[in-house]
Amino acid sequence: MEFMRIRSGLGGFIAAAILFGSLLLVAGCSSAPSSPPASPAAPGTPSSNEKPYGSLVIAGIFGAGTLDPASSTVGYQSLGGAIVDSLVYRLGAAEFKPGLAERWEVAPDGKTHTFFIRKGVKFHDGSDLAAADVKFSIDRIMAPDSKSASASLWRDAVTSVEIKDDYTVVLHLKEPQYELLQSIDTEISAVLPKKYIEEKGIDVWNKKPIGSGPWKVVNWELQNRLDLEAVDQHWRNVPKFKNITILNVLEDSTAVAMLKTGELDLAGVSSDSAAGIKSAGLHLITFPAASHYLGYMFYDVDHPETTPLGDKRVKKALALSLNRQEMADKLFGGYARPYVMTPVLMETPFLVASGLKPDPYDPEGAKKLLAEAGVPNGFDMRIIDTTGRGLTTINTAISGYFKRIGVNARLDPMEYAAWTAMRYPKNLPGTFNALWTWPITASTDFARVRMYYHSVKGSVRNTRNPALDANLDKVFTIADPAQRLKAAAEAVVMARDEYSNLPLLDVDLILGVSSKVGQITAATTQSQGTLAAIQFETITHAK
Repeated sequence: MEFMRIRSGLGGFIAAAILFGSLLLVAGCSSAPSSPPASPAAPGTPSSNEKPYGSLVIAGIFGAGTLDPASSTVGYQSLGGAIVDSLVYRLGAAEFKPGLAERWEVAPDGKTHTFFIRKGVKFHDGSDLAAADVKFSIDRIMAPDSKSASASLWRDAVTSVEIKDDYTVVLHLKEPQYELLQSIDTEISAVLPKKYIEEKGIDVWNKKPIGSGPWKVVNWELQNRLDLEAVDQHWRNVPKFKNITILNVLEDSTAVAMLKTGELDLAGVSSDSAAGIKSAGLHLITFPAASHYLGYMFYDVDHPETTPLGDKRVKKALALSLNRQEMADKLFGGYARPYVMTPVLMETPFLVASGLKPDPYDPEGAKKLLAEAGVPNGFDMRIIDTTGRGLTTINTAISGYFKRIGVNARLDPMEYAAWTAMRYPKNLPGTFNALWTWPITASTDFARVRMYYHSVKGSVRNTRNPALDANLDKVFTIADPAQRLKAAAEAVVMARDEYSNLPLLDVDLILGVSSKVGQITAATTQSQGTLAAIQFETITHAK
């Protein structure tokens, strides 16, 4: 099969651009391969009393341009996370540290979660942050017009948000929810100023956003640049650099050229560009597991017999037809590996406990499954190739593998906006008999597993299995951590066996950095990249 190598940092680049509308710093990062990852700074304790100084220019992609978490369709932007604070922060797969919530309590029945808000925190306009701002922000995420990817999940879980006093917030849930903390550090946890937005309106906030985070906005030019200035007495972590400018740089070649001329200090680069970056006297920092490629399956869930993709044997055959290791090596220059389970980070405890491994490359087994399903000569299907997103090369490779087992998968170029309109509301006929590839940011959050695989509560309706739905729901009701881990492991095995999507590749991000940059503290394993802002704070000066 003929391959054309594509940008090895593409997964992180696209994930940051599309999922977070922002800079190429995402979850699961580590410092340079030659040295072990640094320990994350514990939120709540400023790492240094030294005043920030100096400036950096960073390449990013702004996507839709909004910094409002309630306007994000697929996950909260890490640029927004730079200017706001969150209730809690994740420091590991199952470890959480205080953020704006100094502490929290879960009622024995699992239906009430109480958060005690840190006193003395101020927004950038000098106003105090209090419980009313927390309630306001969560209510906005759950509002009917919210575009947050977490909106439906939280509307389904939370009955009300109560202000107990000025610094205490209580979440009342419909049912026991012992896994709530696993999903609370996404955009649902970002706190915006209630009074500012109610008085001036969200449109004004979008033009001049303020938060309580370690960076305040100096200049925000939609689709062009964002200028940030460090808050030099921030309660959580004082940035090392005084100013950061993020420029909208779309092309890899442009970013590389700007790195070499000194116009940029940090940018995502391709594996093909890595050698040239090093020869120019610049440095590389590799961030493992920056993004994760998958293929969504679309068919008539209510009438699965009407399309080959309605047969699980056919979907499994497609999974077995893919040589993921070859794709990783030839498309991403080795900066990738076969992916196990959408949308889960591979080190997540419940995934490890499940024993799941990537699907093997087994084209003969795939042909046997097609024959068993009654389509020994293959069938026709579409691969939705959302234009302008850098996915055509991957889609072409997938189509080639499918062809080897007799499946004719033609690429159907389509603008992303048109495709989004077609597949929402869910389960429209225009999406049937199709595969759609996309990069995501994986998570240790079991709530996101339910969001991907639940036939009623899921964000994409591409399966229907009441037994799976029941198992996914059961995990949230188990108080004992060991039993909850066991149940989650069993549920992900059942979910993966549905083959409602094809996990493809776990892709690294390669950063080219100038001589001004020292190290970047490892981001922690967490959901949706909210802690990417902490990386901004911990970029050090080169010695």
